Amino acid sequence: MIRQLWAAVLPATAAALLGRAWSGWFGVATLVAALLMGYALSLLGARLRLPGPAWALALTAAAGIAAHMATAAHGGLVDAVPRMLTAGEPIPVTVASLVPGALVAALVGVCVGALAARDGGGTLAAPTGAAVLYLGGALLTAGSADRHGLGALALLLLAGLGWAAVDRRWRASTPVLLLCAMTALVGGRLPLADPFEPRDLVRLPVLTLTEPSPLPRLSAWARHGDDELLRVRSASPVRLRLVTLVDFTGASWRTASDYYPLGAVERTGPTPGAKSATVQATITVSNLTGPWLPSPGWPLGSSLAEARVEPQAGTLVWQPRLARGLRYDVRGQVDTPGPAEVAAAGVPDGPETEPWLATPRLPVPIADYAYRATTGAGTRLEQAQRIEQVVRAGRRFDPEAPTGSSYARLDTFLFGKAGTPGAQAGSSEQFASAFVLLARAVGLPARLVVGFREGEAGPDGQRVVRGRDVLAWPEVYFSGAGWAPFDPTPLVGGPGASTSRDDSAGRPVPPPAPAPVAPVTPEARPREPDSAGGWWAPVGAALGVAVSLAGLAVVALRAARRRRHRRAGVGGAWSEVLDLLVLLGRRPPASASAPAVAADLAALAPKAAGPATTLAEAADRAAFAPPGLAAAAAGDSWRRWLHLRREVRRVVPWRRRALWAVDPRPLFRP
Repeated sequence: MIRQLWAAVLPATAAALLGRAWSGWFGVATLVAALLMGYALSLLGARLRLPGPAWALALTAAAGIAAHMATAAHGGLVDAVPRMLTAGEPIPVTVASLVPGALVAALVGVCVGALAARDGGGTLAAPTGAAVLYLGGALLTAGSADRHGLGALALLLLAGLGWAAVDRRWRASTPVLLLCAMTALVGGRLPLADPFEPRDLVRLPVLTLTEPSPLPRLSAWARHGDDELLRVRSASPVRLRLVTLVDFTGASWRTASDYYPLGAVERTGPTPGAKSATVQATITVSNLTGPWLPSPGWPLGSSLAEARVEPQAGTLVWQPRLARGLRYDVRGQVDTPGPAEVAAAGVPDGPETEPWLATPRLPVPIADYAYRATTGAGTRLEQAQRIEQVVRAGRRFDPEAPTGSSYARLDTFLFGKAGTPGAQAGSSEQFASAFVLLARAVGLPARLVVGFREGEAGPDGQRVVRGRDVLAWPEVYFSGAGWAPFDPTPLVGGPGASTSRDDSAGRPVPPPAPAPVAPVTPEARPREPDSAGGWWAPVGAALGVAVSLAGLAVVALRAARRRRHRRAGVGGAWSEVLDLLVLLGRRPPASASAPAVAADLAALAPKAAGPATTLAEAADRAAFAPPGLAAAAAGDSWRRWLHLRREVRRVVPWRRRALWAVDPRPLFRP
């Protein structure tokens, strides 16, 4: 009973460590439950005296069928492994991502239980199963599940205590335990450089989305300013992002088309700012529609398992699209530089910033206006502030103004004569678009963000975001500080920040330089995209898991066979001799006598002649002599067998012996 209890606790502990690869406690509980269920069913089969190997195979087949049925709606078990490997870190808890881990845990439980049900069994299978599960957790988390090696140390202690208490091998296990404990402690303190990441071998699934930019909807949202769009609960008021736009064609802003699993792809773009903060928010959708998911900063994680992210700008989408009542948690990262850091920062000019500087076929009047607006600016921040001021100057917010952000529309917005529709008036679409193009014209990397102001505080602790809170704003990238937002859009219905004069061409003249203002909190840390593997990667991973499990099963069955032989006396020792001949490729014919077999071994390893001859004679007496003489012949047969095996191994090259431990051929010898 003690052995069986220990054989369950040890792999269950490893299953809990593997479960840490999934988010939350449910993954841990599921994997531990799957392992214990497989273990219990194996013990039940032994209690009912069912054939051990046949029962284990039946349980394995049942677990595989159940796993396939559970994942049938998500592409089946074949797609479950790549889905799991392409999910974020930690892996979101879904059926498709959790079933592969639960299946492996259940199969380990079946194998360990089948061996622990035998007399004296489980002492080798339990540590082996625990090692397999622990290794799986280390691979799925790149070592972060047990960063300091404490889990490995706990498994070693449990294994050592079990060996000592069950087999009473204190002297044999103590040095091994001390060595393993020292290795775990030292290894836990050493930094990991470039840990192996199995996700790099799998091609990320791409969600291709052709959705128009939400910019034209800004005026409609503003006209229905009292309509509630969503509710936000967070530790402090937070500005939410809906879509971040980088690609401008000259006629409109285009949204990205390719989206990847959240957490599985790294950001592209300039180097992140030196300071950042993580923001957590709970969002409840009211009247907001479309595929875009509002999030604070660069999204790091979401309770929506199917959330996808665009790696260049951090736009978050959800394929089922938003609906009233949808509630989700989202975590984002924002840069938090101080005003002095932004004021002293420059901007990069390398090829990596080209997408944020692109102004295809920029009209000369707009470019000239940008240069004249920033003439005399001493820093890059002052350039951005001057552009912010000139865009606001003398213009008013008007949700009824014509929509659009083409060059023609912006020319009217910036330079149009009074009385012309859209002249000197527009929604935040025109204010933000004009800022971005003017900033890019003078070499400031800029992008446009569509999102929401903080909203109004409600009595239940949530902030209510309405149509009047929808806003487009520009952001400029500063080296070392990150993306800094600006607000060129004046107050709703109010005038611009200052007035302007007209030059001889009828275009406004930029006002004097404004007083410096501190930038508000910018956006999140860029990362780099994952490399993609070929289609063969998930197949190779599945084959690797299958081969590993098959090898584990062979090792366990061979160990159980050896224990039976040891309990069988001289007959069991002679059976081990015959198994050794099978491994050597010298299977004797069924009609061969024991002395003939011993002579064959002696020809291979002369030093094994003595124990081989003695074992052959003892086996003959045990088979044909009266019971009393047969018992006397048993003697120290197992010690002679160990001597014989040692001498044979000395004459066989290690290359031939490398796979003996997982060679299944002896299992098929009667």
